[in-house]
Amino acid sequence: MDDPTLLEWAAEFLTSLCAVNTSITSDIDRLRLSEKQCFDICARQLDSFPENRSIPILPQMLPIDAASIRKDPDYTIPYYAEHLKDDPEKIYHGRFGMLVSMGDDGPENSKNRWILNAHIDTVAPHIPPRKIDRESILGRGTTDNKGGVACAVMVARLLTAAVREEIITVLPSLDLILVTDEESGGNGALSAITRLKPTAGPVVVLEPTGLRPHPANRGALWFKMELTAEDEKTADILLMAAAHVVKAVENAGMDIKLKSRHPLFSRDDIQTCFGILGGYGKHPSSACTNLHIEVTAKNGKLNESDLQNSMISAFDAALLAGEFTHKTEYPHIEAGGGGNSPLRLQFKSIGGHMGSKDRDSDAITKAASTITRMGQNKNLFFNLPGRPHTINLEGGQGFLPDRTIKDVKEKITLAVESALHDFRSAHAMADAQLHASISFDKLHNNAYCSDKSNGATLLAGAVHQLTGINPGPLHGWQASCDARLFAKKFSDVVTFGAGRLQDAHQDNEQIHLPDLITAAAAITLAILTSRSEQQ
Repeated sequence: MDDPTLLEWAAEFLTSLCAVNTSITSDIDRLRLSEKQCFDICARQLDSFPENRSIPILPQMLPIDAASIRKDPDYTIPYYAEHLKDDPEKIYHGRFGMLVSMGDDGPENSKNRWILNAHIDTVAPHIPPRKIDRESILGRGTTDNKGGVACAVMVARLLTAAVREEIITVLPSLDLILVTDEESGGNGALSAITRLKPTAGPVVVLEPTGLRPHPANRGALWFKMELTAEDEKTADILLMAAAHVVKAVENAGMDIKLKSRHPLFSRDDIQTCFGILGGYGKHPSSACTNLHIEVTAKNGKLNESDLQNSMISAFDAALLAGEFTHKTEYPHIEAGGGGNSPLRLQFKSIGGHMGSKDRDSDAITKAASTITRMGQNKNLFFNLPGRPHTINLEGGQGFLPDRTIKDVKEKITLAVESALHDFRSAHAMADAQLHASISFDKLHNNAYCSDKSNGATLLAGAVHQLTGINPGPLHGWQASCDARLFAKKFSDVVTFGAGRLQDAHQDNEQIHLPDLITAAAAITLAILTSRSEQQ
């Protein structure tokens, strides 16, 4: 773990991967090319390891089988492709996963083959890599999830070195499965899994878990609402209707949280997140960090000082009531405006991945709780800039293995419908004046749990042996990833890796390289321990 040669290799390899822009985009040609570049980088690294060519490492490219996966209930419509979203054959033409099979594939070894999985795609925007210091790299993908790719390849390097140095006589039976499209729903893994041989051995899905193995994932369901005002009067209060919907969905999420029970999770592992409102925000599962709301008055005049006091009072009341957490600056009124001009309120959040327990509440949730209280003053109107007649609202709801996706969909749908019904009644409004559509066509990840995970136990023991740190009792991971797809076919699925979940999807996403090396060393040690146990 303190090998300077390995540290330098890891830095160069990870930097080369992160320099390639694999962030989600509608430019399919760019995706196709950048994915191939990353797989080529991995193939060159793998080809360089075995100085003794008798050590078998067999990489192969796996075309994404669009015709097959589109029939699977876990298929996710690739909305990032925009106008091509309903034509997966075109979207996935010429796009691949990489399967690297290595080791002795005799009957006994094959039965207990280990599988390591990681993904090369990232969320937007692309942030080029740069060294913070000798041991840390900042950039998109360093944590989520090209760091995982580097870790998987590093395990192959360590195992081949162990054979070369005669620490072991036979290369263990192992598959590396590197995929794309995890961030948008898992279609890459969905296709690749069909090509994997059955095994009783562990599947390790490499994600930023802080070196703690997790034999379960919470589920995640993304939702999208479109609220439309059909007349000018309704447009004046459309944002206020959206705020009521936000609060209703937050309350539904809290109800899910309070009624959930699972031995591997705490209630804090359940989150509700709003990532997009109109033109604000970037991703359903990344907390919206910045939101502007314009305020006008019926009488045409606004007092900036009075409005600021009203906003802070409403914000503090909502914070005291526990409607959100707050870790950044207070909302404020932007300079300018006043008189007969709209004043613009600004709400901020630190943001981060929806699965991070340490993240700030999103700016949308903060704003919704604040303006619903301020809206008790009937003289005020709240709108997004441009006063749109249709508002798009997207986010995600986490849930535990004691809930199904169907349950969560029904809960959220009922919350939205009830909120709009009550809002229309309060404003003496017909259904036709204000209507909404709700869909769940994007990411829809079931929760999973591997009840008896030998892999998680072996990894926990390896981390303890290498670092002296006891990972503690096994716990479910508070996020969702491709692990739940592997759990459909394999009985022992573990989420494990270096890095912190709260750094994923952030502008300062980064990885500590010694942790990456520790993760690879722990997996290597666990594989060797499992072989000795079999013998």
